[in-house]
Amino acid sequence: MARLSLEPGSRTRHQSALSEPKATALPPVMDRAGVRSVWYRAHKVALSAWWFATVQVGSDPDLAGRFDLHERVPQPGVKPPKAYGTCYMGTVAEAAVREHLGHMAAGRPLTAAMLTAVVVSEIQPKPSQLDQVADVTCPEASDVAAGRELSSSSDYALCQRHAALWYGNGYTGILYWPRFYSGPGKSLAVFGLAGKPGRARAKPARPAADVLAEVLRERGGLVTVIHEHAADIEE
Repeated sequence: MARLSLEPGSRTRHQSALSEPKATALPPVMDRAGVRSVWYRAHKVALSAWWFATVQVGSDPDLAGRFDLHERVPQPGVKPPKAYGTCYMGTVAEAAVREHLGHMAAGRPLTAAMLTAVVVSEIQPKPSQLDQVADVTCPEASDVAAGRELSSSSDYALCQRHAALWYGNGYTGILYWPRFYSGPGKSLAVFGLAGKPGRARAKPARPAADVLAEVLRERGGLVTVIHEHAADIEE
C-alpha cells in the first residue's frame, strides 16, 4: 500500500497546523438565524461589561486576549485611524468565567479565591455587531482556519494577527470554541472602539460565585465549583 507523502515543508500531526492568515482565505460568516440575543460576559468588577481590550501579546502576555485588536486599523472613510479592541462573551456562564480566568482555572474546580472580584453580566450585542461575524465553529471553517486550533492554540500573537486581518476585511467579530471549557457552548469576540463605549446594553452584574453556584445546582446539585468555600454559597 502506498504511503501518503508529505509535501516539502509540510507539518506533521504533532506540529501546529495554524498558519498565517490570508486575505484570499477568509472564514465563513456566522448564520444569524437562531443566534441568541443575550450573552454572558465575565469581567472584573472595576471594568465595564462592554470593555474592548487592546492588549498586545508582547506588551503583556498575561492579560492579552486571543483576538485582541491592538493597532489602529485603517477603515475606509475614517481618518485618522481609530483604536479598536475586542470584547469577549459566551453562550454559557461557566464558559465565560473559565475563559476569563484562563490558566488559573484550567483543569481544576473553580474556587471562591479564583472568583474574587469577578462578576458576570448578561449583555446584548447590537445587530450591527453581529452583521459579519467570522464563524470558525462551522464545518466550512476547516478549509481556512485550521479546524479548532484557532480556538485552542496558545500562540495568541498569531490569533491576534487573524483577528486584525479579518477586521480589516470587514468582519465584526469571531465566533469560536472556548479553550478552557469542555461543555456545550461557544465564545464570541466582538470588535469595537477601544475601551468602554458610550452606550452599553447590559443587566446589572452579579458575583460570578453566585451565578456559577446556580449553574451547578441546575446541573444536579453537584456544587464542585467554589468547593473550598462552599459554605459561603450553599443554601
